[in-house]
Amino acid sequence: MFGSSRGGNEPASIWEGSRMLLPEHREALVDYFLRRGAQAPPKPDRDKLAEVEERLRRALATGREVILTAYTPQGDVRLAVRPLGWKECSRTSGGRSGPCVLVRKEDGEELELPLVYVRWVEEAD
Repeated sequence: MFGSSRGGNEPASIWEGSRMLLPEHREALVDYFLRRGAQAPPKPDRDKLAEVEERLRRALATGREVILTAYTPQGDVRLAVRPLGWKECSRTSGGRSGPCVLVRKEDGEELELPLVYVRWVEEAD
């Protein structure tokens, strides 16, 4: 009918378009990716999240550059950035909406990072 996602002329399965994941299937996928070396998304700690948010707000108010430690599935990365503002993300960890920080990297690229993915903020030298 519409063709297979695998290519070729095979007919598409009726289930191929379904994007529903049962919780046990999601857990199996997370386990699979963890075994391949990917890290699990962080579980937000309210106190740490509040401190990270406060540090970002101070940097935004003063216009100072900061060093962010942020989550990626391949491992944490450190980025030198200048905070630009805040917005509500449509999807963050767990598929829920939440606050995102808008930042500009040293090379001028602008990023939108879910706040729950920011592990730590420190002042740049």
